[in-house]
Amino acid sequence: MNYKKLSIIIFIVGIIILTGTVIFVKYYNKKLEIDITQGKKPVTNPLKGWAVWGENTSYKQDVTLAYVSINWSDLEKEKGVYDFETIEENFNFEYWKSKNVRFVIRFVCDYPEDEEGNMSIPQWLYDEINGDGQNYNNNYGIGFAPNYSNEIFIAEHKRAIKALADRYNDDPYIAYIQLGSVGHWGEWHVNYGKGIYMLPKANILDQYVQPYIDYFTNKMLSVRRPTVIAGENHFGLFNDVFGDQDETDIWLGWIADGYTSSQTEEEIPGMPKFWENAVSGGEISSNNPLEYYMGENFEETYQQLLACHTTYLGPKAPYLFEKDSEYQDNLDQMTSSMGYCFTINKVVIENLNKKKDLNVTISWENIGVAPIYQNWPICLSIVGMDGKEYAKETIESNMTKWVSGTYDVSYTMKNTSELSKGDYKLLVSISDPITKEPGIALALDDKESDLVYNIGQFSK
Repeated sequence: MNYKKLSIIIFIVGIIILTGTVIFVKYYNKKLEIDITQGKKPVTNPLKGWAVWGENTSYKQDVTLAYVSINWSDLEKEKGVYDFETIEENFNFEYWKSKNVRFVIRFVCDYPEDEEGNMSIPQWLYDEINGDGQNYNNNYGIGFAPNYSNEIFIAEHKRAIKALADRYNDDPYIAYIQLGSVGHWGEWHVNYGKGIYMLPKANILDQYVQPYIDYFTNKMLSVRRPTVIAGENHFGLFNDVFGDQDETDIWLGWIADGYTSSQTEEEIPGMPKFWENAVSGGEISSNNPLEYYMGENFEETYQQLLACHTTYLGPKAPYLFEKDSEYQDNLDQMTSSMGYCFTINKVVIENLNKKKDLNVTISWENIGVAPIYQNWPICLSIVGMDGKEYAKETIESNMTKWVSGTYDVSYTMKNTSELSKGDYKLLVSISDPITKEPGIALALDDKESDLVYNIGQFSK
């Protein structure tokens, strides 16, 4: 064999070896990429949607939130004695918890009523402050507006908020705390045009805010309108005239650009993009019937939801509308569009041919108008075609940061290096921290079971 032939043989053998090595490496490092088609947005999910008045259990639409308005006069009829049991009985806490419904709570010191003789503060407190405030009877209703500058009132309020937090700060069923406390209905305004004294300046009003910050350390707080202290502490906001275009435009203007408070005559900075960190809620305006907002004026109402990045609406909301009425499609569009909505666009599974644990990368996307405001754990499992589970991982998530767009998250599935040859399915769910069961519906069509989704099939 001459040198030329030997060189050719060596070259061919080298190519075969090299090609084989490349093929082997490619096979050994085999990964599977799966593109997933987005499904229909779920109509109902936890922590969002309609917030039903908690005293009313005759709702017709699906709800996952109940609204609880606590008058100080009902909570503390006797000084230092807090009657949470009666409050919770009246607002059906046991019933709602059995339905896995969470609560929105507002503490109120001035709730205009239809009849005379009612106050939202306890009689003992009225006596202690020597009636410092104003009785009123105007187009808002009948009630008593306390003097919010009164030092005794401020001190007793602080004590009441501490008691409220002692009861609810660690209760996982409490989703959102609205700062009522000041103004008619706890909305941080008074009807000064009818002779009610204007609210005090921020240095006084902040003393009603600080106890919430100090004592509700585990809860999301929100207030009716932007304030300096609310912005500094990343509060949420609620719009209690949702649906009224003019009023909502004013509210959005406050948020975007700041405003001069008609209540205190102070310059207040805005809170742009507050919803990226804290909830945007509210209730539908009473200026028109609910049928108007869900019917002939629906498109304007829906556009407000998008502009406000709304997560929930209530207690004035259409949860008493009959199922499958002429408004149902619009109601479903509203609730499916509120708050967060998660889907998955792509899954990559690596190490399929290695003696290593499988690495899974999931491209999550929030296609909603706001984040979810609690981090719920993600559950991944690998099951065989016979339904047997071979691996399961529960992963703590950072989904509160999923504002919008796609978020790639990688997981290593432990104890999967020794999976036998065969076909498997990768399943995913998001677990409810209370029930420890799958709790969130995804915008995906391939359900393995209720709230558990098949996001890929692979072979070992």
